[in-house]
Amino acid sequence: QAELGAGSSTGDTDEKALSVGLSFHRNFGAWEHDLDLDFDYARSSGETKRQKFVTKYETIWRPWSSAFLLNYTELELDRFSGYDYRIVENIGIGFDLLSKGSHKLRVEGGPGLRFSQFKETGVNETEFLGRLSTTYDWKISDSMSLRDRASVIFASESTTLKNALSFSAQLNAHLAARLSFDVQYDSAPPLGTAAWDTSTRATLVYGF
Repeated sequence: QAELGAGSSTGDTDEKALSVGLSFHRNFGAWEHDLDLDFDYARSSGETKRQKFVTKYETIWRPWSSAFLLNYTELELDRFSGYDYRIVENIGIGFDLLSKGSHKLRVEGGPGLRFSQFKETGVNETEFLGRLSTTYDWKISDSMSLRDRASVIFASESTTLKNALSFSAQLNAHLAARLSFDVQYDSAPPLGTAAWDTSTRATLVYGF
């Protein structure tokens, strides 16, 4: 899927933004691969006010009917977060609590590491972590669907909460309209940055 739209954000930035996203999903037998790339960019009065790139890659192996093993990797480059970069590497196990009908719910969790570099000092930080994530999908009708993905990272230096809620309405065989709301909380943000960040988007999505 390719996604393009405009939105607004609050927290570390409060500007109108352009959002571009790409997502890929492939199944190979017992293996599933999900790759997501999202880029937000905004300028105001000739200055860049928002510049954020996030990529997520998850590999799932399903040797059992309702349980699976996973490897999750996330890279975040956010110019206004106080970090040059943050990388999360997580392995774990997951369970399909609901997998039939219009409702699907899965939960996953496990240990990992988070690598961060602070923008002001250039100091590198490595944290051991535990990550718990839930994904809920609701197929409301043939043309409408809702997805909510929540995660919490308990790391040695801070706790990070994320929730991404989206509602999609299919316009034709390839094109959909999507409204999404993302929220993120960091219990120990770098000095001069906000603990909470929110982002709302109204986008068009092309599926291929």
